Amino acid sequence: MAGKIKDFIQSKQDSLKEMLKYVPVSTSIIAVNILVWLVMFCCGVNLFTANGYTYMKWGANFAPLTLTGDWWRLITSSFIHQGVFHLLLNMFWFFLFGFISEIVYRPRRFLFAYFYSAIFSAYFSLIFHTDAPCLGASGAVYGCFGLCISAFLLHEGMNGNRKETIFAFLPFLAYGLFYGLIKKNIDLAAHVGGLLSGFVLGICYEILIRIVPKEKLSRAQGILELSFLVLFIYLFGNMVSNAPTKYIQMRRLWDSGVVEKMMEQKKAEKELKQNGFGI
Repeated sequence: MAGKIKDFIQSKQDSLKEMLKYVPVSTSIIAVNILVWLVMFCCGVNLFTANGYTYMKWGANFAPLTLTGDWWRLITSSFIHQGVFHLLLNMFWFFLFGFISEIVYRPRRFLFAYFYSAIFSAYFSLIFHTDAPCLGASGAVYGCFGLCISAFLLHEGMNGNRKETIFAFLPFLAYGLFYGLIKKNIDLAAHVGGLLSGFVLGICYEILIRIVPKEKLSRAQGILELSFLVLFIYLFGNMVSNAPTKYIQMRRLWDSGVVEKMMEQKKAEKELKQNGFGI
């Protein structure tokens, strides 16, 4: 009996290793997200939630900072989460749609599509959210969802009934968008931006795969991806150049340490009240 159990466990381990060979990017992204959360937790960030200032310090997407020099927040914001439940929820959906997307589009295309969806969703968020920090991988996850839709619509390697498969995915999409519409703390703009960027990229990849000879496909993909990056740089650069004057003032307060001192003072006052010494 023990031998059968051991053989069963070994077979499952072998199957898992075989599957992970096809999704190196997805597994790496999940690992990085978990690692970042663990580092934040070890550095004192609350297990479930924290204030906006804490997330801004860790790289959340915040318009007054992102548009005045911290462009890197477009990327880092997709690797930090508002507590363990936020992390687990995003990683669950990413496990479903990210693995499918990477298997269909292969690691190279998937890697570009994931990060492009991340930065484009952050850009969309900046349009609609100017006064609150935004964070989480959900925009990039919705990009994976968009890739899946394009794959089920056009990919030649997909078997089965395409219509039934797409309709099976729609409840997930409808629920996510509706929930983002009714909940105030859900970044619906990032979800929509990620979904659109992933879908459009997936369609473009499918067109290239169909019309470009195999020996020229890699170069054509590079040109396509470079074009998408140039478009994004143009859009983001235009947003930066039109940033309100108050953003520059907020940047000065942030760089001078005034904001940090104010937050430390509030924290000290809160601790005093909790200990019974406040008025």
